[in-house]
Amino acid sequence: MYLLRHVLMRMARKRLMWIWSLAFAVALAGIVTFFRSSDQTLDIFVVDNDKSSVSLAIAEKADEWGDVRTGSEGAETALTTGSEFVVVIPEGFEKSLLTETPEKITTAAIEGSETVFLEQSLTGYLDHVSTLASASSDREEFRALLAANPQRMVRLEEESFDNRVLERTSVQLYFALLSFVTLMTLSQWIPTFLLDDREQRIYGRLFASPLSSSRYIGTVLVAFTILGIFFVTALLSLSLIFYGSTVLRYLDKTLPLFLAYMVSCLAISAFIAGFSTNRERANVLQTSVSMIAAITGGAFVSLSILPESLLTIGKVFPTYWFNRGIDAIYQKGEAVWTEAGTILLISLILFLFTAWRLRQHPLA
Repeated sequence: MYLLRHVLMRMARKRLMWIWSLAFAVALAGIVTFFRSSDQTLDIFVVDNDKSSVSLAIAEKADEWGDVRTGSEGAETALTTGSEFVVVIPEGFEKSLLTETPEKITTAAIEGSETVFLEQSLTGYLDHVSTLASASSDREEFRALLAANPQRMVRLEEESFDNRVLERTSVQLYFALLSFVTLMTLSQWIPTFLLDDREQRIYGRLFASPLSSSRYIGTVLVAFTILGIFFVTALLSLSLIFYGSTVLRYLDKTLPLFLAYMVSCLAISAFIAGFSTNRERANVLQTSVSMIAAITGGAFVSLSILPESLLTIGKVFPTYWFNRGIDAIYQKGEAVWTEAGTILLISLILFLFTAWRLRQHPLA
């Protein structure tokens, strides 16, 4: 108990480290909000092959959701030129509505773009158009009914779709950056603490008393787990302050994932401590591991656009699995037990390697 209190009190005195980490998290939220707010409009492209009253009406209604452009490019071309959502209206679409086998409108979206509400709204509007078509005897009557019975593309949420997209993508980007901050911070805890103990000759005094090396390491890990839980709680509290209901809605899925990631960061920290004999080596290992994990794990660039070679490397690090889990939570609302389990498996492997290393090279 004395050793546990000793570790907690010493880490609590490192005020600059705590202030820097939390201030950095606050600054990241401000940066994310600033840059996302400058590009919050959904870019919609309507491929109008019909040039009819219905196709023009669809383009006008889609304008309620974002910036609409029309043209004759294919869906793939439109997506590669910056459009997030593409609506393809086939030739003869209006005419086919008056038959028993109407043509189908197709849609496409870039990966990671939250367009499910737009798709549902478009479906609702097309149902309205089909109802008018079934009540018409010819195209002229149908066009007259369409003009006389306008209907907005219903929004399924009280908040605007643009704001909803902005909020979700901002939270994903914020958590991705937090994965880097968390790894950078926690990975230096154990090496710094153990090296301080070594330089201050605390080892000699501790191991002269009835205290084994394994008990010392176990107590240190328990203490840092308590500190890690406090750190994760602080980061999630900041996330709730900045993003409110969006984070709260998925907190039951985010919290287990974040706690698993915290454990993996401590495992990396213990691994670095076990293989570091001096401060310089510890700093090199800590910086290298953090940067490689961040670059290949989606902390700086979305996993959806990283090349396959980097993703293959990233799967070795817990940062990849954390950000993959965050994407699954905020894009699909899915539980992420596979990602959390993989992170814990990586942690176990790292702890076993560290234990083997300490048996070969005891701390004392």
